[in-house]
Amino acid sequence: MLRSRPRGFTLIELLVVIAIVAVLVGLLLPAVQKVREAASRAKCTNNLKQMGLAVHHFHDIHNALPACDLGDNWPTWAVLIMPHLEQENVYRNWNVAARYYNQAPEAGADLAVYHCPSRSTPGAAAAAGATGESRAIGGVTRTGPTGWGDYAMSAGATNGGGVATNWDGAGYRAFYLDRSAYLNSSQTDMFEVWPAWRYVLKFRDVTDGLSGTLLIGEKFYLQRTSSGGPHFGGVIYNGDFQSQYIRWAGREGTQDPVTGRWTTERGLIVDREYAASDWTARFSAANHVGLGMFVFLDGSVAPVRAAADLEVLHRQAKRNDGLVTPNP
Repeated sequence: MLRSRPRGFTLIELLVVIAIVAVLVGLLLPAVQKVREAASRAKCTNNLKQMGLAVHHFHDIHNALPACDLGDNWPTWAVLIMPHLEQENVYRNWNVAARYYNQAPEAGADLAVYHCPSRSTPGAAAAAGATGESRAIGGVTRTGPTGWGDYAMSAGATNGGGVATNWDGAGYRAFYLDRSAYLNSSQTDMFEVWPAWRYVLKFRDVTDGLSGTLLIGEKFYLQRTSSGGPHFGGVIYNGDFQSQYIRWAGREGTQDPVTGRWTTERGLIVDREYAASDWTARFSAANHVGLGMFVFLDGSVAPVRAAADLEVLHRQAKRNDGLVTPNP
């Protein structure tokens, strides 16, 4: 009695199956990407919420808002709010009475709360060989601690000659009780001689309302350095380079009566490959498909559309211009 041999797949049938699988993968991939982006955006939202609450807790204790920095190349807001982000152990390694470049190496910390998962991950910079930043002080090259991040404090709408205008009152050195002493000092760390300093601004100084004023958002930075290596946005603890920890939004200068354009316009950047020189001053909407994530001064977190009217963004960035923020 003859037995029938089992029949295998023909080449055509195999190709049909492969084609069906490819179609299914093609259909599922966008859905997977959307789920991944939703998770990343939720994490980013939570990061900003934590920072907003930390600023409120800081205000409860000091009766003032944290400074964007404590002086040119002194620690920044990202250091000052550490104790209120449950990072007290890291904060204890910092000496806020000293320059960033004179901090102990142990002060370095690449905190997850300062990373948007759509943009970067903690540890990636160190794994790529990035280090703390260096500067020659008194003839000696000093290197500060590590610590990168994707967020920046909103410094308002106007870059007033290189001075952040939202959270420092009258310039970086407004926090020193004796500005002339600082400017004339040859000391490595001014605080070692004049340790008195103060925070200037309070919630009451945000006269346009807390719910309509930007506090912290996602900063834009280049994908790669000029040499082609990966770019990590700079150390956000170092008050020496503004582009690493503060950004502006809106407009400044004069408006052209014909085109309606302003001398300087700082909308949200949507192109990750954007490389014009003003990237150092602007916030990003490149990480979340045309949305820039922000925490406002009342602690609420909300996306701002990259296509939002520049005037809306301008008024959200300013804290005390007396103008009502129009509906976006």
